[in-house]
Amino acid sequence: MDKLGTTQHVTAVLKKMTGGKYTPIMLERLVVDAEVLHESKAHFKRDKNSIDQIFENCLSLYLNLRGMSAPQKKRLTSHSQKMALQSEELSVEKIAGVEGICDSLIGLLNFFSTAFIEERNRLEDQKARYWSRQGRSPNWRARLLAKWVAGVYVQYLKKKPTYGTDRNYPSTPYARALQEIFEIYQIDMDIRKPAEWAISQITEEDVERSKIW
Repeated sequence: MDKLGTTQHVTAVLKKMTGGKYTPIMLERLVVDAEVLHESKAHFKRDKNSIDQIFENCLSLYLNLRGMSAPQKKRLTSHSQKMALQSEELSVEKIAGVEGICDSLIGLLNFFSTAFIEERNRLEDQKARYWSRQGRSPNWRARLLAKWVAGVYVQYLKKKPTYGTDRNYPSTPYARALQEIFEIYQIDMDIRKPAEWAISQITEEDVERSKIW
């Protein structure tokens, strides 16, 4: 399902839960967090290590290119032009563009290094908020989605959601909606623990304000 289809499906589920009151005009940040947050500490470590390694490689190449002498840059450009002339896939215009290959690479690597710094900062923030505890961490992606659905429930229905089952099937509006949301986002786990955690985060003050954050 593409992003538009997912959004429409989620909107339909939340409208049903709230009796048609829900309008997708806010709370989007929590959805984005839940979409990009890793499902386990192992997945987080794998992606963070990959980003760290790519960043270090980009930074090393950037610094090496910046430190090249003018004659070295000229030789590299000359070699690149010869290779481009031997390529049947490059046009004359593209071959001519190889002229400033070193400066172009430096600019491109600078751009990517900045992007990777931002991504590393985002992952460090995730690590501090979700993945720093010892032992096995809970599925934070599932928790955030459960909290987001609970937030919609509180905002539009002005009361605390409840969790219940009947013959192992969700029996409350919140539980049924969360089950569908988990299916949409392909979270293959029972909703009980995330639902109970999300409900436990809601205070009477939250209900009075009709907001949980």
